[in-house]
Amino acid sequence: MLALFDLLELEGRQFKRHLFRLGLGLWLGGVAASALLVGLLLIIWGIERWISDVLGPVLSLLIAGGILLFIAAGLALWVRRLMR
Repeated sequence: MLALFDLLELEGRQFKRHLFRLGLGLWLGGVAASALLVGLLLIIWGIERWISDVLGPVLSLLIAGGILLFIAAGLALWVRRLMR
């Protein structure tokens, strides 16, 4: 009987350790995704500012929006492919 409780205690400790690692991994993944999104938006904003000097503000916003839509569509297709 004592061996059973020792085994349950050991399993509980391992479960707690793995749950902590999972939570940490998910948190770090969220931070990395946020940093990636911010970096992508800053790059697109820089492109938009550069294009606005050449083509005007309206056309530059349309081009930047189109680039973001293409990136979003590519990510959606990639996620769809991963979910199969």
